[in-house]
Amino acid sequence: MITPKIYNENLKKDIVTDDMLSAAIYSVNKRAKNARDKEREYRDFYREHRYFSDDYGNEERARERKEYYYSLKDELLSFCGDKCTCIHRIGHERYQKKRIYSTQSEYYEVNEADVVWKNCYYDRDLEMEVWFVDVIINTYIDYEYFLFYDFGNYSFHHPINLDNVAAKDEQSELAKYGKEIVEIEDLETYGEVVSNLMSLNFVKKVLEVLRMYYRKNSL
Repeated sequence: MITPKIYNENLKKDIVTDDMLSAAIYSVNKRAKNARDKEREYRDFYREHRYFSDDYGNEERARERKEYYYSLKDELLSFCGDKCTCIHRIGHERYQKKRIYSTQSEYYEVNEADVVWKNCYYDRDLEMEVWFVDVIINTYIDYEYFLFYDFGNYSFHHPINLDNVAAKDEQSELAKYGKEIVEIEDLETYGEVVSNLMSLNFVKKVLEVLRMYYRKNSL
């Protein structure tokens, strides 16, 4: 991306507009997605080709780049409180399963429609082949929550971490944000050609102006 002349002029005056800020967030967000995809590519390759070893740490380097870009995105979003319009919620169907062996009487009463996996092995102690099935015993919905930032030309999601929050306290924790919770079906994210993105050097300059402004207004 060729940096618009007005962006450079604004930056010299320590001005960051919404367009500049959203372009900066978009840049690091897409760079993070590119690194994420590269990390997956390396991981899948080395899993499928076990005679190759990742001697140069390609997967780890891609993961570190991904986390670095996401850290820049998170910091940039920390200056965008007024752009957070709601919380998006995505539900994922999960299930609990139980393994039943052919040595158990209930194995022969299993409903085939409940089976999600089956296999067998040779039991040396029993001196026989033993089959087993994994059956669904319970289904439930697991929810993810994201702060949704809307700039008009771009929009972004930031995950809300509820890992250390008890299930009974989740709603009260979410209520602290004071935002409406909106259900969405899915959240698909893609990378972008780097040449279409604001340069990382310019993103850092935008971030430095924002940090300086925050420091001044915190005194």
